[in-house]
Amino acid sequence: MDTRNQSSIVNLPPQQLSKIYKFLVETNDKLSLAQTHPVLREAFKIDAGNHYELLDLESLPFTDWKFIFSACGSTILGVMSYKVKNSMAGVILAAKYCPNLQELFIAIRDEYWNQVKPYLKRLKKVEDLRLTNNYSPIDLMNTLLELPKLKTLKLVRFNRKDIMQIKHLQQLQNLFIRSDHTVNMYELCSSMSQLESLEMEFASIDIPLGKWEPLWPKLKLLSIGIEDFRTEMPYLPSLETLHVTFSPDMELSELFGRSISDYAKSLQVLRLNSDEITPVHADNAKTIGQLKSLKSLICSDMNNTYLQFIKLDQLQMVILQSSNNVTNSGILRMLRGCKNLRSLDVSGCRRVNKNVVAPLLKILKQHDVQPDDPLVLTVRFMSFGDAVQTTATDPNNNLLLIQKSNNIICERPYTAYDASLDIEYLSDDSF
Repeated sequence: MDTRNQSSIVNLPPQQLSKIYKFLVETNDKLSLAQTHPVLREAFKIDAGNHYELLDLESLPFTDWKFIFSACGSTILGVMSYKVKNSMAGVILAAKYCPNLQELFIAIRDEYWNQVKPYLKRLKKVEDLRLTNNYSPIDLMNTLLELPKLKTLKLVRFNRKDIMQIKHLQQLQNLFIRSDHTVNMYELCSSMSQLESLEMEFASIDIPLGKWEPLWPKLKLLSIGIEDFRTEMPYLPSLETLHVTFSPDMELSELFGRSISDYAKSLQVLRLNSDEITPVHADNAKTIGQLKSLKSLICSDMNNTYLQFIKLDQLQMVILQSSNNVTNSGILRMLRGCKNLRSLDVSGCRRVNKNVVAPLLKILKQHDVQPDDPLVLTVRFMSFGDAVQTTATDPNNNLLLIQKSNNIICERPYTAYDASLDIEYLSDDSF
């Protein structure tokens, strides 16, 4: 192309020139062309649109970073990197070229923190900040206080001392803590009245007498691994979803305490994780049975005895994980007491097999389930075989849809006896 023709091309409006990039498949070709002239650079920005809205630094060659930041900086809303040195470079470039940055997901270390924090403070529009550390000591507070719009904070592998600094961030709406250190939930979050979601991997519950109300009036989701609790959990009026990981000897009734009657009217989703079955599980199952507003239940290590306590009219979804002691009869007992159940995952129950289908269909008919709103049963292929393909239903009354589970991770090795055919599965008076 001679100079005269090139001059005539760049005199075209950038909007029109941006169409050239539609014919270039390789990103390198687009970047090479864009760097030949300011007008072609502007055309590249138009063509890119929101393609670089969330910039994953590891997915791009280092040599292209500066140009992409400088050309598309105003449209970049998020930057992420899992490598420390890349993160440092990303923050510096974002501070220079990205006035509208809202999300920043980076890895940090104490030896680089003093270099990063002056640039991080300049990102005044950041709302979502996620920091990954290796437990190195980092003084976060002075820097985070410079981010007035910060609403979501995720801290991974920070030590307890540095985590506790953030208790002054009263504007936070979403807080996620993943650390090997146990953190007192009240001490960290008592002043965060705007919290809508809180996730802590290892938490302790110890709320001083007289400090129960008002605590976290807007909290909708709470996910905690409870290491110890010295007091019961206060009633959280907006709480809809509760995920709890607990020790085998923990009792739900003690956790809910005097608030169980209030949670019975408001809690909609409950997920429970425990390491092993203990006698306490029976009491926990009875407590679950009191939560009359519950719509979704995810739990592990259940057995037939525990399932009989779960009779909830509002319950729509149940996932049973690693529950090798649950048999067909246990599933049928639970289904009898949950007439609105429409999604049931028994892929973690190795003793539940295709012989459950016929009596299950009978219960669905008794509950007046309609073909346009069937029960979806998720199963292990090895236990159900051809029933997965045929759904084993009456073609004139399709009340049951059987599907194969894609998740095999949650199933622990099977150790219980698995009878080829259990008479109790087929007997109407056995459940």
